[in-house]
Amino acid sequence: MMKTEFNSKYANLHLHSIASDGGFRPAHLVRLGKSLGYKALALTDHETIYGLPEFFEEAKKEEIDALAGCEYYGVIEGAVYHLVGLDFNPEHPSILALCEKMTRFRNENTKAKYDLVRKNGYFPEVSWEDIVKCNPRTDWYGPDQIGNTFDLMGIATYSTAIHEFRKAFNAGGVTISTQKLQAEEVIS
Repeated sequence: MMKTEFNSKYANLHLHSIASDGGFRPAHLVRLGKSLGYKALALTDHETIYGLPEFFEEAKKEEIDALAGCEYYGVIEGAVYHLVGLDFNPEHPSILALCEKMTRFRNENTKAKYDLVRKNGYFPEVSWEDIVKCNPRTDWYGPDQIGNTFDLMGIATYSTAIHEFRKAFNAGGVTISTQKLQAEEVIS
């Protein structure tokens, strides 16, 4: 078997920004990728393309090849798979519709969990509106955005808030499942 050695990095095709569950803004990912020697990058946030304009703008400034990407969830025979789409037109109506639908499912799920946790007496000081207001660079809300809100409001650190949210939700003994699409619908 022949072993190929690469002297330089070429691409990172699976990056998440604060538009979903990553820790950096899209522009910061581009600058970080460039500093690490990458020549091409793809932003593949979960179920949203919200960060792509900032990503493309910074990639152009930094002279790095940038690909549109998105990570979707799809069900095949009852199992949930992560499906990554790359190099598509983010303005295509079918892409916009799919991302809007998947983001709506995610947000409804996260809000239902958060509302249940608050109903059980946890986190009375932070409303859902606070979470939306504290995360202006996304349209996708999950535990990361809850953690960010608590951190920004000085209530708890990011990681502590996420841990406490999950612990409080699990203590309720209720399951709220996220609506998932069949993989065929995601791929088509």
